[in-house]
Amino acid sequence: MKIGKDLSYKQLCILQFLIVNGQQDLKWKYSFSSIDALSHLSSYEPYVEDLDRQKLIAVLRTSGNTLSVIAISKLGIELSELMGLNEIAKEDIENVRDELNEIEKIIQENKN
Repeated sequence: MKIGKDLSYKQLCILQFLIVNGQQDLKWKYSFSSIDALSHLSSYEPYVEDLDRQKLIAVLRTSGNTLSVIAISKLGIELSELMGLNEIAKEDIENVRDELNEIEKIIQENKN
């Protein structure tokens, strides 16, 4: 619970999103600061890095240390159960999905 009190609401939503939707492919090959269209979503990078640092999610990286895949960890599942994250509003979980989709779309558009 000590870990949970230091997490943002968005991070709690990300954890619950991963529980509901499973592993996610990210392929974030660009720094969010290098693409202007991602500026309003720039908090995702540090949120994901922090969740990984606290062992609440597992992150696979490419050889270039790019975030590639994220999945909930056993500790993340336990924290979710203890905190009752399944009570988070469905709309907030869907918002995480929509924002992750938006990030992917923007990155794809900027590959050229």
